[in-house]
Amino acid sequence: MPVRDSATHFWLPFTQFVFVPMALQRVPPDGDPSDGAPFPQPFSFVIVALGAALLLGACGSGEGEGERDAPVPAVEVVQARYGALPLREQLSGTVEARGQVQVYPERAGRLVSVSAENGDFVREGEALARISGQSSRAQLSQAQASLESAQARAREAKATLEEIRAQFKRTQKLAEQDMVSEQKLESQRAQLQSAEASYQQAKAQVQQARGTIDERAEAVGQTVVRAPISGRVGQRNAEVGMRADGQTPLFTIGDLSEVQVEVPVTQEMLGRIAEGQPARITASGLRDSTIGAEVSRISPFIESGTYSAEAEIDVNNENGPLRPGMFVNVDVSYGETRKATLVPVSALHEHPETGRRGVYVAPSLGSELQPRPVESSAEGSGSASGSAAGGGASSDGGASGGASGGSSGGGGASLVGPVPVQFRPVEVVAEGGQIAGVRGIEPETWVVVVGQHLLESGGGGRGRRGGSEGGQQQGPPEARARPILWSRVVDLQQLQQQDLLRQFMDKQQRRARSAAGGAVDTSGGASWRADTTGASS
Repeated sequence: MPVRDSATHFWLPFTQFVFVPMALQRVPPDGDPSDGAPFPQPFSFVIVALGAALLLGACGSGEGEGERDAPVPAVEVVQARYGALPLREQLSGTVEARGQVQVYPERAGRLVSVSAENGDFVREGEALARISGQSSRAQLSQAQASLESAQARAREAKATLEEIRAQFKRTQKLAEQDMVSEQKLESQRAQLQSAEASYQQAKAQVQQARGTIDERAEAVGQTVVRAPISGRVGQRNAEVGMRADGQTPLFTIGDLSEVQVEVPVTQEMLGRIAEGQPARITASGLRDSTIGAEVSRISPFIESGTYSAEAEIDVNNENGPLRPGMFVNVDVSYGETRKATLVPVSALHEHPETGRRGVYVAPSLGSELQPRPVESSAEGSGSASGSAAGGGASSDGGASGGASGGSSGGGGASLVGPVPVQFRPVEVVAEGGQIAGVRGIEPETWVVVVGQHLLESGGGGRGRRGGSEGGQQQGPPEARARPILWSRVVDLQQLQQQDLLRQFMDKQQRRARSAAGGAVDTSGGASWRADTTGASS
C-alpha cells in the first residue's frame, strides 16, 4: 500500500531502496495520493538513475571493506649472515667394494648344487657351487690305474736292472782273472746299459702317470666353484640345473667394510681438485644425511673418449650404509669465496612481474628477535613451517595463531607483526651447500624463506597488493613473520634436494629399462659447479 508521508519507498535489488520526494510524485487534482496514476517516463528515468548510483556506491564500499579485512599471510624469516661460502665441485659417482671381484667357473658344465646366497659372508676357498664332474672323476680313476701300472713296470725294470748289474759284476771279476772272454764281458755291459735305460723309461712313465693324475684331479677340483677372496656374496647368478660357462659370472664378492667411490673428473676440474681434499657423499636412501671422506687417488691418465680422469675416494663402511653399485653425489671442497651476505637458497625468489631474482625482506624487524626451534609435532598446524617442505605457507591469520605477536603452533615460535615486507633485487655471487652469497642487502637483514608466493600479486595484507616494483600501489604488503633457525631451513632444503634426486634416479631407471641393452645415462645428472663470478677475485 502506498506510503502517505513525505517520501515513497521503492525496493531495489541487493536490499537497496530509493527515497522519492513527494514533489516528484504525480498526485491527482483532488489531492488524494492514494489515487496517483503511474509516473511519467521522465520521473521513472530519474528513479532508475538514482538506484544505479546508490548500488554502485554500495558495491565499491564492500570491496574496500574486503581489502581492509583481507587476512595477513604468515611467513617464516631468517636473518642474513656475513661470511664466506665454500667452493665445491658437485660430482656423481658409483660405489665399488674393496677388492670386488666377479667369480667365473673354471670349466663349463651343469650346476648340481649352489651353497651361497646373496648377502652371505664367505671366506677364501669356501665352496660356493658345484658343477657336474662324473667324466672328470672317471678320467681321474683311469689316471690312477695308469700310475699303478707304470709303477709296476718301473719295479720290474728295476729288478731286471739289479739282476743284470750283479751278473756284470761277476763277469767283470772273472774277466780280470782271464777266466771269461772279453766278448762276453762287452755283451753283458750292453745288457746292463739297456736295463738301466728301461728302468729310466719306467720311472718317466711313473712321473707321467702322476702328472696325469694331478691334471685329472685339478679338473675334478674345478667342478667346485670356490670363493677367491673373503667377503660378502652378491649378484648371484647361479641356480641348480643351469649350465655354467666361462663367459658368465656366477657371483660377485667384495669386502663391504671399506668401499671406494669412483668419480670421473674432467680436465677442467683437475686444476681445482687434488688428493686429500675433503669430500661429502650424499645419496637417496642413506640413513645419515652425509658421509665425510677425502679424495684418495686421482688417475694420472685422461681417457680419450670422455676427456676425464678417475678419482677414487676411500670410505669406511663398517655400518654398511653404502652398497656396491649405488649412485651417489659427491661434493669436493677446494676453497672459499670472498665474504658476502649469506642467505638460504630458499630465500631467493623470481619476481612474477619483473622476472628479477631477489628476496623479500622485513626491514622493520630488528636483531633483538631470537628464533626458536620448531617442533616436528606442529608441522601440520597450518603455519608456514608446517608446509615448508612443500613450498606452502599459511595465508589465514587465524590458522597460525590469532592476533599479531601471539604464539602459533610452531613449537613456541611467535609470529611478529603484521610488518611491512619489500622485494629487493639481489645479485647472486656464489651458491653452494644450500646457501647463496648475494649483493643487494646488508647482513642481519631478515629475509623471507617460506611463503613468498603469498606476497605476490593479490596475496599481501592491508597495504600494497603484491609487492611489485612499479605501478600504482598503496604501499608495501604486510605479513606476520616467524623467525626460525638456519639449521631448520637447510634441513628442509636438503629434504627437497633428496626428493629431486629420487625423481631423477627414477627417471634414469625408467630410461634404462626402456632402452634395449642401453646403459643408464647420467649425463643429465646432478653435476653442478658453484658460480663464483665476482666472488673469487
